[in-house]
Amino acid sequence: MHLNKKERTALEGIAASVSLPYRAVREAKGLLMAGDGVANLEHRRGSRRLTLNGAKWRSHFESDGVEWVGEVHEGRGRKPVITQEQIDQMINDTLHTTPGDATHWSNRTMAEHCGLSHTTVQREWQARGIKPHLVKTFKISTDPHF
Repeated sequence: MHLNKKERTALEGIAASVSLPYRAVREAKGLLMAGDGVANLEHRRGSRRLTLNGAKWRSHFESDGVEWVGEVHEGRGRKPVITQEQIDQMINDTLHTTPGDATHWSNRTMAEHCGLSHTTVQREWQARGIKPHLVKTFKISTDPHF
């Protein structure tokens, strides 16, 4: 693999960085080794994973350049199991309905209502600052001795 002076300088800067993600540093080091003529099998350093990624790094580098180093490419990673429509429906039900047997939703009753896990409900409520158990208005006491 041939690296021009500009590409080599950019990769050396990434490889020497202490603040960039490990993924970017590792890929830059692998590409520098490839630029020096080291084969994929010699990139190993005790890791089969690095060997398999070396060919991918080279092909991505040749097509995308230095800018892609350290980036996660489209289609990689865990796919979402819960759709955005399910989350939107759960939030809508939380804000605009009440359960038949209680005054407000708990994360477990909402989870049962929507078919999601209670941790998912709690995480989405927390992300949006929704607290259905809190009363937002002042209530005057009906106690005559108050």
